[in-house]
Amino acid sequence: MEQDVEAVESQKPLCLPLNLQAEYHLPSDRATVTYRKWVKHLGATFGTIAG
Repeated sequence: MEQDVEAVESQKPLCLPLNLQAEYHLPSDRATVTYRKWVKHLGATFGTIAG
């Protein structure tokens, strides 16, 4: 688990596109798709990852 945390925290995606048509999604992306829909529902145009 610690190895996964290190890998995830090393990523720096400053802008997360909320247009779900911009990328191809797999069933394993369900959590990401749900998050992006939620952030878009809040009125954001880009999802951001603080870090």
